[in-house]
Amino acid sequence: MLSMCSDLVIRISEFLSDRAKIRMTAICVLMDRFKHKFTYYDKANVKIISMLPYFNNFRFIETFTDYIGQYPKLVEFIYFEANDDNIPAFVTHLKFATKFNKLITKCLPSTIKYLTFGADFNKSVEGCIPYSVTHLTFGICFNKSVEECIPSSVTHLIFGNRFNNPIKNNIPNSVIHLEFGMEFDQPVQKEDIPDSVVSLTFGWKFNQPIVCCIPKRVKYLEFGHHFNQSIRNAIPESVTHLTFLSTRVPFKSIPLSVTHLKLGYFFNAPINISTSYITHISIGYSFDHPLKSDCFPSSITRIDLSSNYRRPIPSDLLSKVVKY
Repeated sequence: MLSMCSDLVIRISEFLSDRAKIRMTAICVLMDRFKHKFTYYDKANVKIISMLPYFNNFRFIETFTDYIGQYPKLVEFIYFEANDDNIPAFVTHLKFATKFNKLITKCLPSTIKYLTFGADFNKSVEGCIPYSVTHLTFGICFNKSVEECIPSSVTHLIFGNRFNNPIKNNIPNSVIHLEFGMEFDQPVQKEDIPDSVVSLTFGWKFNQPIVCCIPKRVKYLEFGHHFNQSIRNAIPESVTHLTFLSTRVPFKSIPLSVTHLKLGYFFNAPINISTSYITHISIGYSFDHPLKSDCFPSSITRIDLSSNYRRPIPSDLLSKVVKY
């Protein structure tokens, strides 16, 4: 019976934060022994936890250049924020500090999975990124060529706001999540974006033709504020979630596969999606036009409006989106 109760307590603990787990063990002497049985998932400073009797139960830790002690036996991820190129071994999550802007040749251990560059970094990364990296994020200032720079291990690739370099043959087929920053406005040709991509975000200034450019596996697609190109027959039927941050939205050209539509902060024009199968629509802060029932499809179940919207909503439209 006690074994069953112990299993239940441990199972419940999996839904709690580390702080909540410790509070629970302080209830009584019987509960105190669970400190040594719980697994701790919140990121913890390795120096602070190094003397704890349940030190080995931590999975996510933050380390430092001057730390020379042991690491928990159950550790899965080791976080480190670098101010220089002295990177400890075994680091899995590496984030460079804001001001770091040095060449990183041969300084990155092959244990790194998540690599994030700081805001000021703007050096070539050719031959620098190990094949262990799966999540790669560049900072605001990075604007160097990425030709033969991105390893085929990367699945999530995010460029910073100033990146505006050609991407032809530079994005590996492993990438499933791809984001471009504010300044990116390079021509995109067929196959420039690999077929593996499922989530694709174009930044604020992107305004290039996209016909035959969007891979057929993309489900999540976002266009920035300046985008003003034709999307007729350009968006594949795989897309279910579509976002426009521009002020003009070609509603009639939205593919029937789209179920979730998001309109940006500056959008302020009449809406007519009556011929679509959209179920969810999110409308930005600037919108101030009447909502008409016959301009929404029967499939609609949710409309998100900003707190700034003050116009009345037709009762028959409310009946579609308000559930009791």
